[in-house]
Amino acid sequence: TELAEPVKARYLKLTNVFTPDSGKFAVKDLRVFGNPEKAKFTKVNKVFVARDPEDRRNATITWEAVKGADGYVVRYGIEPGKLYNNYMVYDANTITIYSLNREPDYYFEVEAFDSGTDYYRERTEQTMGRGAEIELAMGPKMIERKMIKEGVNEYVFENIVPGQYIFRHTFGPVLWRGELTKAELTGSEEKPTVTAVLSDLGVGTKVTGQMELKVIPGKENGKIVVTLNYSK
Repeated sequence: TELAEPVKARYLKLTNVFTPDSGKFAVKDLRVFGNPEKAKFTKVNKVFVARDPEDRRNATITWEAVKGADGYVVRYGIEPGKLYNNYMVYDANTITIYSLNREPDYYFEVEAFDSGTDYYRERTEQTMGRGAEIELAMGPKMIERKMIKEGVNEYVFENIVPGQYIFRHTFGPVLWRGELTKAELTGSEEKPTVTAVLSDLGVGTKVTGQMELKVIPGKENGKIVVTLNYSK
């Protein structure tokens, strides 16, 4: 799903406000696409580490502040090329870590970052996801995948040729399958030759519409039109 309009932001917080049928909230994948052109990252050269001699699990890291930095990423690990652990630090140039192992030596690295914005203000955007993505396959080959976007209720798959097709939700469920013939895909009239109801739409057990499929013939090839028809 997508926000209705682009948003300028430095941080992203995801909050679940509703789950159908009182189900458990879970996130399979979260991808955020933004514009990092103005962001800057600077490696900090002067880094000082003081390990607690009485409890080697603790270490205090201090570094020279970088002018204009929004924050710092402190990376550490037991080998120079394997700094897989990290902390993010804001409004400070020191941090104490209490979770090291006693025996090994540790290596540390600090990187300053500037997000490229000169302000921060909280802005809440609410979006109602209609699903993830829908895809059309011809036999075992996936032809095209489309993201369901809020406010967009029609999705068109062009240049459909005769063959066996499967239309599914990317989470797995098959919504429709069937063979489309040349007679169904070619013609001079733009009247549907095949129609099908793919799925009910709604929240929980409340049905508010239907997802429908139509096959529209063309001069040489046809097209499949999927519409989200909301009644409420």
